Amino acid sequence: MKPKEFQFLVLNTQADWERGDLQNLAVDDEGVRLKSGLQFVAEHKLSAVEVTDLALGDLAQVYGLDANNRRIVQFDSQQNYAESIDVFQDRFVQPTHIAYSRPNIYVADEFKPSEFTYQTRIYAFAERLNWQIRWVVTLPAGVGVVDLAADRKGTLYVLLNIGEQIIVKYAPSGRPIPTAGFARGELRAPQAIALAPNQDNPADQDICVLDTEAVVRFKSDGNLAELQPILDLGERLPDSVQPSGLAVDSDGNLYIGDRRPRSVGEEEERFIFCLDPSADTATPVVGYRGAAAKLALDRTHRLCILNPERREINILRGEKRFLRTQRQNLLVCQI
Repeated sequence: MKPKEFQFLVLNTQADWERGDLQNLAVDDEGVRLKSGLQFVAEHKLSAVEVTDLALGDLAQVYGLDANNRRIVQFDSQQNYAESIDVFQDRFVQPTHIAYSRPNIYVADEFKPSEFTYQTRIYAFAERLNWQIRWVVTLPAGVGVVDLAADRKGTLYVLLNIGEQIIVKYAPSGRPIPTAGFARGELRAPQAIALAPNQDNPADQDICVLDTEAVVRFKSDGNLAELQPILDLGERLPDSVQPSGLAVDSDGNLYIGDRRPRSVGEEEERFIFCLDPSADTATPVVGYRGAAAKLALDRTHRLCILNPERREINILRGEKRFLRTQRQNLLVCQI
């Protein structure tokens, strides 16, 4: 008989399953199913960047917010060039956050109307119209922006530092969109916001908020999502991790960085963790070690990481595949 080629999947032992190491499988009330995931490889690194926040656009475009110079720096990671947008110096005071959508690019900018108070303006710019201002909104005094997120249609979600509402929502036209929820609840130290696919309705999106100890998932109307509304990070991440940055892939997996300080000479043990909400595990993302102040993941599975300590923007390319699939040649001997 001739040797035959077989492709098979090695299942874990029962001991591995019991300690939560499912590897290729997801086990739920409906049974056992194969689980796919993103595996990342380093694609590009932007060095010596003076950027405090970033957003991912289409076609591998990265928009970096340079707060010190009051400008936006546009990076093209595929064509390997950078362009400085210097039309904001006379308008910005202290820009803090940026978000991308196809109709608008949004920037939050802090200013002090008096010595003892501060306020934040949010600008909507039309990139395709020479960065013309489409609209501006001003938040109440003392209310600051923690993070921004926008969907492809231009709806803007603003994560706030104080107040009963943790998120306010604006239409692409700048009109405030009333919501039934987005109550702050027990979230006292929000860190980041990210949009996630709605598992029940793919045309809709959920909104995830990272706090120091949990990720809370809202529906787009502001009510808590029915499926996994609260994900406890204390049960999944090491105690030493200081969560920072949040991204969500098309399968609903969460990516969370680590921003804890590191002593001189200490080994680099800060990772980006991938959390599957359907399992109690957190897996480090292969291909990156270091601090992560901001994470962004686009539709082509490019993960963008802002590391302010090293003044770097790292871009990883993710490929979707089943884990541990391996092709082996088996020799069948004739007896």
